[in-house]
Amino acid sequence: ILSLHAQSLAALKKATDIEPYDAFCTYHLGLQCAEMNQIKHAVACIRHALSLQPGHAESWALLALLVSCCKQYARALRVCRAGLHQVPGDRALLLLQTKFEA
Repeated sequence: ILSLHAQSLAALKKATDIEPYDAFCTYHLGLQCAEMNQIKHAVACIRHALSLQPGHAESWALLALLVSCCKQYARALRVCRAGLHQVPGDRALLLLQTKFEA
């Protein structure tokens, strides 16, 4: 499985090198990094994806989860709120917000 993750990571890095302003590729690179427990790199990718497409709810949710896995729950709550400002009413973000408020 690790080699498949490594192959996926390499392909996504190549895709983002070719298309550095593609939010979709950048989001998936961040997601792959998160799956490989490369949290800092995942956060950087997701932040970049959000700079390219601020209305991408999945990026906001992943960023909140990444921040929370570093036990920064107040920051994760702020990420949810910022995401909801961009994508009002998103169910995933609302659910995460509720969990972080508890």
